[in-house]
Amino acid sequence: MNPITAEALETLAQLPARGGKLKVGTRVLSLTHLEKQIWPAEGITKRELIEYQLRISEYLLPHLRDRAVVIRLFPDGVLGKSFWRRAVPASAPQWIPRWRATPGTPTICPVIQEAAALVWFTNQGAIEFHPWHSRRDRPSHPDWAVFDLDPGSAGGFAQAIEVVQLIKLRLDQLKLRAWLKTTGQSGLHVYVPLRRRADQEEVRGWVGEIAHQVARTAPQLVSETWALRARAGGLRIDYTQNAVGKTLAAVYSPRPAPGAPISTPIGWEEVDHIDPAQFTLRTVLERVRLRGDLFREVLRGGQSLPRRPARHQSGSPSGIRSRTK
Repeated sequence: MNPITAEALETLAQLPARGGKLKVGTRVLSLTHLEKQIWPAEGITKRELIEYQLRISEYLLPHLRDRAVVIRLFPDGVLGKSFWRRAVPASAPQWIPRWRATPGTPTICPVIQEAAALVWFTNQGAIEFHPWHSRRDRPSHPDWAVFDLDPGSAGGFAQAIEVVQLIKLRLDQLKLRAWLKTTGQSGLHVYVPLRRRADQEEVRGWVGEIAHQVARTAPQLVSETWALRARAGGLRIDYTQNAVGKTLAAVYSPRPAPGAPISTPIGWEEVDHIDPAQFTLRTVLERVRLRGDLFREVLRGGQSLPRRPARHQSGSPSGIRSRTK
């Protein structure tokens, strides 16, 4: 742990319930209502959430850096109302970078570059942080392709495991490396890091073709119907998340669900054996301390987008077989 974080944590632990001044590096923040219950059933307060953000910041910040970030706030905790914040509020300190991510619109997005910014937004009620897939120097060219696995109402995480293995088989055939994380709920996210050559529409089309192939391979598992009620329990591979301005919860981001779950990177060798509920605000820090950032390779890119896979008229794509009989 770096000295800046250690000093901030020591001060945070000593602040009264009403809050006070917290120095994080060169920034001085005014914190409030530190004993407010954010996850009441778990007894997790705003103080504990800020502590988590300080401790995880060295692992989380590289995944946010130089990207527009969409933030979901719960001012009264996870049982209260929430809202999304895409623009920097007028009350934000001037040292938080701004970026007009979408030309021609009035929205000025925040760019979170340091731990102090994480703490400032958390003090405002932020729980979830959703970064863009691209960086501000090349906003239409993403750093990765993403597969967002959204299980049906009946299938749950076991269904996501079945489908993600089919996706990995196809990626292995294409000699593409991919990294995996829990969504923090019942789904999975697959990230395929890329060189920033293909634009976002090309990436979206390619992920869509892979999704269509897997759906034809395992129609008993995967639905291509959008409406949840019409899926008959099937999982949806949401390739539309690959679009400029679309976002997914950041790795290590808390989620507003019972247990205070965290979107957590996992190894492919773990996927058959883990329960996503085990990764919480109170357990993930120890895992990261022992294993480091399992998602760090995602930031290194180095892979080219393959040619668009051909559609098959019938049957399974070559080499892909469903595990479900």
